[in-house]
Amino acid sequence: MRTNDAMRRLLGDVDLRGLGIDDVPDGLRSVLERGWTATGDGAYLLRGFLDGYVGDLDAFQDVVALETAVNGRGVTDFDLPLEDRHRRRPLLRRAFAFALSGLAAAEDQGLRGMRAHVSLSRAAVEGRPLTAHVTFCGVHPGLPPYLADRETAQGAVAELSVADLPRLRAEGRRSPETVSLLTSDGCGRGEELRLMLSDHGPPFRVGVTRESGARTTYEGNTYGICLAKLQLDMEDEGLQLCCQGARPDTMSSSLPHASGGRHLYLVDPVAKKITDELVDIFDPAPYEAVATYAEQRKAFFDFTGMTDSGWQMPR
Repeated sequence: MRTNDAMRRLLGDVDLRGLGIDDVPDGLRSVLERGWTATGDGAYLLRGFLDGYVGDLDAFQDVVALETAVNGRGVTDFDLPLEDRHRRRPLLRRAFAFALSGLAAAEDQGLRGMRAHVSLSRAAVEGRPLTAHVTFCGVHPGLPPYLADRETAQGAVAELSVADLPRLRAEGRRSPETVSLLTSDGCGRGEELRLMLSDHGPPFRVGVTRESGARTTYEGNTYGICLAKLQLDMEDEGLQLCCQGARPDTMSSSLPHASGGRHLYLVDPVAKKITDELVDIFDPAPYEAVATYAEQRKAFFDFTGMTDSGWQMPR
């Protein structure tokens, strides 16, 4: 992967390992599922974009310009928070997942020399939120490339090829994410759990290793469901999970769909407001700030005013 300095800085704390088609937003994923096609003059185009293109395909000076016009798209971001600190990482992960999955689909169809270009800049709308764009182009001898000089390009840019696929896949297999999570009964008894998180889903999986060496794997449509199942098991032993996901003053929103339910918004139960502060459910929280699963459930229905149907978490 080749990036300019601006993109290298932005990617400093973004984990791109193990990205795949499941990390691509639904609309762009459906485009990739339709595959690639080649025109008579050698342009490589995504069928899903080509069928919806309304311009004149014969109006371009060369196939690179044609590919740029048809294959270039903004990355779905309407469901993400506007603040940079909550928007940048999920937006970049989506963009790179789309780029890599598009290259993988081209490779599967035998198309050679494809490149994906990811850029991040600010939208020309109120608030100037970060926006990501991905463009796919082939390498055509005798024609200038889409991106001639990364360092002089406006904004943050990266260029990827099929050579980047094995490395990123291997890194994802080599280094599954692990986190430590404390439990407590509030009276001095507790235990440190070691959690290993699956890198994609659904279903998502959280493997838990106890201090005794015993291991259990929890599975669910989101990381939050996995955590809730673990929480109930710990409560059976008189222990509370000391993590952000066990707080009663949290609420799911749009970002969890992009993060596997890993992020929650904090709420102000007095003002009945959802704040703009996001927390990672696996991050630590003091014992005084957490609650039982039943207490969390009651807090949710008190906050929303909805009626509890009595549904029980499958275990």
